[in-house]
Amino acid sequence: MEAKSSVYNHIDSVARIDELLRGADVSYEDKTSIPDRAILTFANGFYVSATAMFVDLRGSKKLSEAQSKPTLAKIYRSYISETVAVMKGHSKINEVYIEGGVRWSG
Repeated sequence: MEAKSSVYNHIDSVARIDELLRGADVSYEDKTSIPDRAILTFANGFYVSATAMFVDLRGSKKLSEAQSKPTLAKIYRSYISETVAVMKGHSKINEVYIEGGVRWSG
């Protein structure tokens, strides 16, 4: 399900949770792969086998302290590019999601 901004309402949340918990046990079907996001809703569910992989650039904090921004950009871009290329080389890869770390100061 794609996230879209909306105001959170705890009363609506309680109603959604109650509805889900009261729902029939048969409303969850087995799938051999993750369903398309377009069919995922709060009212349906699926059993799937999935694997998540976490990949990290070891020592990246020290690297960022020792290198200039242009050099870091080249290193990170090539690292991410090749990591994605390796993952896409497997026929069972369904989605590659990349999230960069953010440091807040203050």
